[in-house]
Amino acid sequence: MLKIAPYASEGTNLLQGDNERGQKGTPLTVKDLARIADCSYPTARKIVKTFIELHIMRRTHLEGQSALAINPLYSLNGKTAEAWLLHLFSQEITEAGEDPNLD
Repeated sequence: MLKIAPYASEGTNLLQGDNERGQKGTPLTVKDLARIADCSYPTARKIVKTFIELHIMRRTHLEGQSALAINPLYSLNGKTAEAWLLHLFSQEITEAGEDPNLD
């Protein structure tokens, strides 16, 4: 998680490229995440699946492309979470009884 969290865009937590890894502003694929985390593709796929099951990540769509978003309870880079991101993870946030925008 620590290796991929820096790729979460501010406010949206979408994992996006930075021109070093993936194209800037384009959602990172599991293959990209494997390169970032320095692990095999099957291992990265298994980790992403586990993170999704544990509600640490969710798949969403951005302009017709599949994208991965990090739950704001686990990582929020710099800005207040956008409303749609909070809605995407609303059940987990409610169950945790926390507001990711409070610090």
